[in-house]
Amino acid sequence: MSTSALLSAVYLLFAFPGSDRGGLDLYASEDGIAWRTLATGVYRPALGEWRIFRDPCVHRDEEGVFHLVWTTGESGFGYARSRDAVTWTDERFVVVADPARDLDFKNVWAPFIHPDGERTLIVWSSTLRREYLPPPKKDEWWTATWNHRLYYTSTTDWSTFAPTRPFWDPGHNVIDAKIARVAKGDYRLYYKDERKEAKHVVEARGTSPLGPFAQPRVLTGMFTEGAILLRRGPGDYLLYYDLYKDRHGYMALPSEDLETFGPPIQLQKDEAARVLRHGSIVTVDRETLAEVERALAERSAP
Repeated sequence: MSTSALLSAVYLLFAFPGSDRGGLDLYASEDGIAWRTLATGVYRPALGEWRIFRDPCVHRDEEGVFHLVWTTGESGFGYARSRDAVTWTDERFVVVADPARDLDFKNVWAPFIHPDGERTLIVWSSTLRREYLPPPKKDEWWTATWNHRLYYTSTTDWSTFAPTRPFWDPGHNVIDAKIARVAKGDYRLYYKDERKEAKHVVEARGTSPLGPFAQPRVLTGMFTEGAILLRRGPGDYLLYYDLYKDRHGYMALPSEDLETFGPPIQLQKDEAARVLRHGSIVTVDRETLAEVERALAERSAP
């Protein structure tokens, strides 16, 4: 998107409220700080082994089609597409585990979409089944032992997908990888260090979307995840992170150069909003936002 387009753009936030079956929430903002509710629970899919909806990631392609992926199973992720961000079709479960290639997963968490020329990358985190230790008590799932690593696949048509491959390994438990292209040959990987003594967002740098990545540095405090980098204009960035402890939701760090960051900004939301949790932001023009609002109005009309 050109500089002039960025300066006149608006933003759509696709999030979920933390509930496994709360569905897709949709918000709009003109500055990335104050968000108004467009709809909550607009889409409630039930696919995969878990039949849940978490960690939505949305990308809008050059033809104006919204593509959505989300967490919902052990062996794959959910997928759907939409022309208006309201009615989602082509719903399916994309299997990326491959036991025959020693990729027998216990989970597929937080898939992320990154366009890379003619292909699209989808990156997620998984623990191999052989490395998973279940919780001592079945109802205390959070006490299980995981050892997540990052994997990816790619597609050119959203119908067929390349074989799953390892993405980048920092050498420890890691989730929530998000790739951001800052400039030609300058890519940032934002991820969560999932070790018990960490639980924070880290940035690493690479020269391509597939890395390798280096120079890791911690950007946020404990109990943060789900980073999103938004470029609002020249020298104007916001790095969002989900402060998930006590269901706080998203905060944002401002930056002019991605070298230094200002103090955290509390996002503003209206009374209709639910908790703004782990999601993605799509930059659109005002005409697209108007089309989304018309689609919502038609959907709610008697």
